[in-house]
Amino acid sequence: MDTKAPTIDVITPASMTYVLNQVVAASYTCADGGSGVATCAGPVANGSPLDTTILGANTFTVDAADNLGHTANHSGSYTVSYNICALYDQNRAHRSGSTVPIKLQLCDAAGANHSAAAIVLNA
Repeated sequence: MDTKAPTIDVITPASMTYVLNQVVAASYTCADGGSGVATCAGPVANGSPLDTTILGANTFTVDAADNLGHTANHSGSYTVSYNICALYDQNRAHRSGSTVPIKLQLCDAAGANHSAAAIVLNA
């Protein structure tokens, strides 16, 4: 007799940081050792891209149900942040003690500039 809820395994997103607009495919599975899985659904279909357009902490929840109505859910979080794009030659040698101008932009996964005067940076 099936008395247990389905199990959920979320591979992606992992608890990590992704870059703004990075293409990351969701990867999750649901299993049930009894009556079988009736539903297994996340905010996007398995294999579809995650939402990496919202900066900051994001939650990803997968819900599952078996054919007898037992339910389970699994929630995890991931973070989306800017990439740092250098606007100088990082491989160029400089004399010890010299002043080296460093120019950066906040960019997305494709390298598009997202810098703005309102964004405060801390070094």
